[in-house]
Amino acid sequence: MIFRWEVFIFFLFFLYAAFSDSDVLTIKIVEDIDNNWANNLWNQPQTKLTLEPKVKEANFSGPSHFKSLLGKCYEKVTTSYRYVFCPFRNVTQHEISLQWKPYNGILGVWQEWEIENNTFSAMLMRDGDKCGSIYRSVRVVFTCASKNQVSDVSEPQLCHYLLHFETPLVCQKQSMFVYPYLSSNLKDAWDEIEGELLRKEITEKGYKKELVKIFTAAGFFLSDETKKDLAKNISKKTADNEKTETKFESLEKCSAEYTRLLAEMEGLRTLISLTARLKEQERKEDEETPGYKSESSSKEHTSSPLLKNRKKKN
Repeated sequence: MIFRWEVFIFFLFFLYAAFSDSDVLTIKIVEDIDNNWANNLWNQPQTKLTLEPKVKEANFSGPSHFKSLLGKCYEKVTTSYRYVFCPFRNVTQHEISLQWKPYNGILGVWQEWEIENNTFSAMLMRDGDKCGSIYRSVRVVFTCASKNQVSDVSEPQLCHYLLHFETPLVCQKQSMFVYPYLSSNLKDAWDEIEGELLRKEITEKGYKKELVKIFTAAGFFLSDETKKDLAKNISKKTADNEKTETKFESLEKCSAEYTRLLAEMEGLRTLISLTARLKEQERKEDEETPGYKSESSSKEHTSSPLLKNRKKKN
C-alpha cells in the first residue's frame, strides 16, 4: 500500500471539516492516541504495481492509418480514477481516490472490431479483470476531433465500460469503410455474395453470415475457435491463480507478507479508534453546549404521559 502526502493533506482537511466552527478553527487534541498510528500508515511496504492480462492482445487489424496509434497510450483523469487507453493493447483503470485498497486493474484487452453497416464502428476490449461471475470489457467508440485524446469514460452496465476517443483519423467517413482494407481475394468474395444477394440466390441472413466469414478471414473478427481457446485459457489461468495466491516461494516472503498484513490491520484499528474518540469528544462538547438536547431525551419528552394528556385535552 503506497501512501503519499495527499493522504496527509486529506487527513488535515478532515480535521478542519470536522471541527471548524464557521469562521474560527478550533484545534482539538485527543489524548492517549497511539503515536504509532501514523507510522503504521506511512511505512507500509511499497510494492511495484504490475498488471498482468489474462489473455494476449490480438494482432493489429482494421484501417491502415490506425497504425499511427500503435505503441501509444492516452490518459483520462477524473476525480476518482485515471484511465489509460493503449490502442490495440488494453485499457486500464487506476483508482486515485483515498481508499484503503485502491483498485488498479485491466478493464479489457484488444480483441476485435465491431462493424455496423460495413463500417468500423468500435474497438472491442474484452477479458479484463474478473468482476463477480463475468470479466470486465470496454467498447471504444471514435469521434472526429483535431487531436487524439480520451474524452470520456463511463460504465453503462456493471463492469462494461464505454470509452470515447477523439481523433482526426475518423474525420473522413470513407476512412472507416471496411471494403478498402480487404485483400483482393476477400474483395472478390464480397463482390460475389453481393451479386448473389441482388439475384436473390441467397437470403439477407445468408448474406450477413457470409460477410462474417469474410471479416473473420480478414482478422477483423475473432473466429469461434479462437474465442473458445481464449475462454479455456482464462478459466485455467484463473484456477491456477486461485490455487497459488496463498502460496509463497520462500519463508522470507511469507514472513514479509505476514508483517505487512499485521501493520495494515494495526493501521485500520488505529483509524477506527481515532474516529470513535473524535466522535465521542464531539458528543461530549455538544452536551455541554447550552440548550443542547440529545435525541434520546427529546424522544422521552415527546412521548411522556403528561404531554399525551395535554394533547388529548386540546
